[in-house]
Formats: sequence, structure tokens, C-alpha cells
Amino acid sequence: MTDLCDSRNESEGGLSARSVEILQFFRDDVLCDLMTARICGSSLKAIKISRNDVVSCDRSDIRGAGVYFLLCTGENGEPDGVYVGESLGLQGRLKNHISDYKRGKEDYYWNHALLFTAADLDKTSTLWLEDALFEMVESAGQMEVYTKNTVKQTLSEFSRLALENVLEEIRILTVTLGYRFLEKLRVDSSDQQVPGSNGVTSGKEYRYSFSGGEARAVENENGFVLLAGSDIRMNESEVASIPESARRLREQCLVDGRIKDGKTTSDIGFRSPSGAASFVFGGSISGRIAWKCLDSASECGTQSVTENLSSTDSTCSPDSCASGDTVYFHKLEHGEARAVLNHDGLVLLRGSDIRLNAVASMPEQARIRREQCLADKEIVDGKTTVDLQFRSMSAAACFVFGGSVNGKRFWTQLNGGEPCQDDAGSVNGGEE
Repeated sequence: MTDLCDSRNESEGGLSARSVEILQFFRDDVLCDLMTARICGSSLKAIKISRNDVVSCDRSDIRGAGVYFLLCTGENGEPDGVYVGESLGLQGRLKNHISDYKRGKEDYYWNHALLFTAADLDKTSTLWLEDALFEMVESAGQMEVYTKNTVKQTLSEFSRLALENVLEEIRILTVTLGYRFLEKLRVDSSDQQVPGSNGVTSGKEYRYSFSGGEARAVENENGFVLLAGSDIRMNESEVASIPESARRLREQCLVDGRIKDGKTTSDIGFRSPSGAASFVFGGSISGRIAWKCLDSASECGTQSVTENLSSTDSTCSPDSCASGDTVYFHKLEHGEARAVLNHDGLVLLRGSDIRLNAVASMPEQARIRREQCLADKEIVDGKTTVDLQFRSMSAAACFVFGGSVNGKRFWTQLNGGEPCQDDAGSVNGGEE
């Protein structure tokens, strides 16, 4: 590998300028995804690595102790979801994440990881940093957070001050590598609209319909903007999964009048569709599930793979798929579900049968999506009426089955007759 050195200064937020050394690497004279960054004079190193390079990477620094972000890429190519974690062996932990996804234990697919490691970090330090970074991401409200829980640590004043300095270095290095999800999104007052105003924030328009109302949003250079006049589902107590950042923003908007009588009174900016959807719904929900583009019937960022079917054809068929698509099926007691792989995950085909008698183990995300599809008439008489995009085979399997199930064992390849061997790994170029 050949090294490419550069340096940048970080002087935002009143900080004094600090020199940062960046190394970007080449493989066979081609620039690759691997990057490292370090503030001069500090022992903390940041490493950006792609998912496909984790298993084969032989660098010793990725095997050390530290904290990490797993970044999930959204429909627009930008990160819209993140997992915050810690480990005393970073590479091994990332390999476990990849293995867990293949086994259906994780339903989010991450594309890149940001690792932060230093020789003097121990378990107490990494746990404290993980919890602090989790709170920073939640507070910023720009990303859907997949971390379920963290462990609070009690530190001496000396140790806490030292780790707060490490935390600030992680923030600087994250920005240096091109990511700002630790910062709160700023929405200029000039972008705000009030009900009845003639100007409307421009951009690609989306709607989110739910029982009791509808929300509208646009996506433009400012991010994802929830429009004034949108309905807000206020009975969030029915859902235990509301992200802390969405809950705090709701409370703030109720106090300052941006939510009144269950409606937004001004535009509210979000970094991602998922952040806006969770804010509207009052629970954790994927933006690709909730938002529908107004100029098509497809979900946010997806296109139907069966749009060429006759409107009277209610049976899913591999004939509706593009040539070369891998088709999977699952036999139910009363019918059959079919799906195809694409670059975003798995598409459950229109006309698939759904097992409606859900069991207690049904994941909350699957339950929420079912309720949404029933309200939108995307499930009618136990069949899907549109194509539905899922991030993984396991997520689609849980939706169809109505309970927790391993997608690897659930789906069978139509022509091969064997259960799928890789839980959507081939969707993104395969994994080892």
C-alpha cells in the first residue's frame, strides 16, 4: 500500500486549531476505502474501513481496544443509521456483527465502520465512551440509532476529565473524516414556513399516512424537511421504542409551539427520513417504510419491481422480475410468499400471502410495519398489494411470518430448492 498524507485544521465551536494527520491508502494503484486520522500529539487513532475489508484486513491497530460506529447507508447514498459499540478487540467484534447479520440476529446492514482506538483504553474506558457517544448521537437526532442499551460507568474526576478529552477528539476526527452526525442539525429560520404562507419548501415531496392523519415532507439540499401542517401521532405511549432524540424534540416543539393541536406549525429539519418518521410516529420506524414519494406509489428511495404486472394480477410471479433476479419463496399454510434480492436488501413481491395471526415473539419493527401496511391497504385480505422493500431477509421473514424467525432458514431459492445460504450477503457484493 502507498500512503497519501494530508492535514486539516479543526477550529469550529471556539476550539483552537489542531493539526490532524490523514492517511488514505491505495490498493494496486486504486484508491480504496481505508483511511486513518490522528490528531498530532495524541495517541488516539481513527480508522475508517469498509465492511468488505474487515475480514481480510491484517492491520494490527484494528485489533485493539476502542469504540466504533457502524454506518448504514440510506437511499441517497448518505448514512442514515448508526450502531454505537465498544470492544477490547475491535476487528473480532466487527466480524461478529457480520456473522450475526448472516444468521438473522441483526436486521440492519452497515457499509462502513469508524473505529477509535488507543493503547491505554481499558474496558471501563470503552464502556464510558460508548455510553457518551450514544447520548451524543441521540441528542444530535440526525441518525436512526440501532444500539439497544449501554452501561453507565462511575469514574473518578481525573479519569472522567481524561475521557472527556478523548470524547472531544473523537468528535473532531469524525468531522475530519467527513461525518457530522454528532452535531445537531441547524435549520435556518429562512427555511421555516408557517401555515397559510405562500412559499413552500421546495424539493422531492413525500407523504406518510397513518391512522388518524398524514404528514408531508420534502427532501432537498437542507436534508429531510417535515412540512408545516403535518399531523403528529401523539399517543406515543403505545410504543416503547421512541428514540430519546425524537422524544426530546417532541417535548421541545410542544413547549415552543412548533406542535399545536397535533399538527406542526412550522417546517422542521431532519438529517434523514428515519428521523422524521420516528418523530411523527412516536416510535422507532424506518424512513424507507414510512415515507411514500408523491409522484409514485413506491416507498422512499425504492422502485417497484413488479410495476409491469397487470393490475388484475394478484399472484406474485417470478415472471414479473428482471432477468437474472434471484427469486425466493416460502410456503405458508394458506399460501405462498415470494421475494427477490436487490442492492438494498430483499423485495417482498406484490401478491405475497401474509400470516396474519402474529405471535408474541414478533419484533416491534415488524409489528409497526404491518400496522402501517394494513392502514395504507398495502395488505388486503392477507395479501400484499404492492412490492415492499426490506433491509434483510430476516426482516422480510418476520413480517411475513408474524414472529421472530431466521431469514436464512425461512427463504428457499425458487430454482435451487435449497434454503438461502447467505442472509442477503450477496446483495452488497458478498461477505466472507
